Amino acid sequence: MENTHKMKNTPIGLIPDGWSARPLGDLCEIHGRIGFRGYTKADLVRKGEGAITFSPSDIYDQRISYKDCDYISWAKYTESPEIQVKEGDILFCKTASIGKCAQIWDLKEKATINPQFVLLNDFKCNSSLLYYMLAFSSFQNRVLVITGGSTIPTISQEAMKKQLIPIPDAPEEQRRIADTLLSIDKIIGALDEAITKKRQIKDGLMQQLLTGIQRVDGHHSEFVQSEVGVIPKDWRLTKLNEVIEDINDGPFGSNLKREHYTLDHEVRIVQLGNVGEDGWNDDNVKYTTFGHAKTLKRCIIPYGSVIIAKMMPAGRAIICPNKDPMYIQGSDVIKVKFSSGLDNNFFVYYTKTRSYLDQIDSSLQGSTRARTNISKIKSLLIPLPTIEEQKKIVEVLSSADNDLISLVALKAKYRLIKQGMMQELLTGKTRL
Repeated sequence: MENTHKMKNTPIGLIPDGWSARPLGDLCEIHGRIGFRGYTKADLVRKGEGAITFSPSDIYDQRISYKDCDYISWAKYTESPEIQVKEGDILFCKTASIGKCAQIWDLKEKATINPQFVLLNDFKCNSSLLYYMLAFSSFQNRVLVITGGSTIPTISQEAMKKQLIPIPDAPEEQRRIADTLLSIDKIIGALDEAITKKRQIKDGLMQQLLTGIQRVDGHHSEFVQSEVGVIPKDWRLTKLNEVIEDINDGPFGSNLKREHYTLDHEVRIVQLGNVGEDGWNDDNVKYTTFGHAKTLKRCIIPYGSVIIAKMMPAGRAIICPNKDPMYIQGSDVIKVKFSSGLDNNFFVYYTKTRSYLDQIDSSLQGSTRARTNISKIKSLLIPLPTIEEQKKIVEVLSSADNDLISLVALKAKYRLIKQGMMQELLTGKTRL
């Protein structure tokens, strides 16, 4: 590894000697689904009846996810061979979620792209290095400048071809940079697999313990039939309202005007998006003033309360993570304080079970944005062991959660390392 200060000016800034700023169109072919190659809903088919058609939502954490792919008819797939996806190809989103990209490895099925993507192939440089350059912040920022201000941001294929990419002239240096970044991506990928496996183990354990199939003290249950399926005979099927001390939501619509917000960290606001499926989501956190919070006391969420989302998806729950009170914005979340008969953590774990989710689904109203409400939440049925057993179940599941948290933290650490390496290697500050 060699540090060098020999740099030269280019239209995209300083790059090292021995590198060139080359148009993307000189480094690869760029193909899109345009004109007659477009398709309608009528061309979509079920899995097994056609090829995958990748969309931006299939890229998660800079990797392709095959979990919820759409499929397109074989006729539509075969009519456009230039956009049939192959190993090593790069997908780049040119519309709406602009800049989202992934390189294809371990392709599981025949696949093509939807009109939001362009497909890059037939590379005249190291394809993995080109992918990292496209994913790098400097290129992403240049694209955003071009498309900024549009109602639906879009970059044309012709405009993409003209974008300059800084790249080493020597193929060997290209390979060394790509291999270094690929090696850390393999570590991150292995951690992803470990997280998935650990989550599956925890989910299995959760389903066993929260239904009484497995008991924390090791004894076997005698089961009886109930309205939510079979439950242990020594558990009590309880309507949630029986163990609720207080339940409330905010007023319909936003209850905050511009003057109610503050940059000072006074009272943290809870919005629907902050209630994540796996806990508190710190994205887009805002604050209101102490003075305004006091005017609508029903909106204040005491520490330790449970917060339930009304929609998208409905029923997901977290425990208020802030030691200081938080504040509900609008009517999209519900705050609940339970009595001593129901452990908060036990309830949050129970919201992941099929029994709970089926009850939530049957309570939903509305077609566009199906939602639940307080009266439906109150009527939910929950099979409860003694509070002592609830706490023991929580202890076992919390231990599994802690293992997951450690793996997620380790992954975050390697992602930061990768970002630092990209900053050094893709700008030529550090040479390999």
